[in-house]
Amino acid sequence: MTGVNFNKKILMFGDLDVSPVGIPTNNKIYDRITKGNDDYDSDIVSVFHMGDMAYELEGNNGTKGDDYFRAIEKWAARIPYMYTPGNHEAAHNFSA
Repeated sequence: MTGVNFNKKILMFGDLDVSPVGIPTNNKIYDRITKGNDDYDSDIVSVFHMGDMAYELEGNNGTKGDDYFRAIEKWAARIPYMYTPGNHEAAHNFSA
């Protein structure tokens, strides 16, 4: 098969927050997936998040989790997104 590109990648990271420190990382993930375009145009085929989602989804009466999911939605809605719990999710027996 000529002209078929099988050079695909998985983007992996951990410890993503919605604080001022995490926002630039979230934006870089979006840029990497879309290559700066609004259209999906990337060699990234999926995202694997290795723990510590927002550090505490239940913070601020659950609004921290809402803020986190709104922040990642711009790229997580475009590409398969897999998550595995980290040590910060252990606080509530991984049930958040």
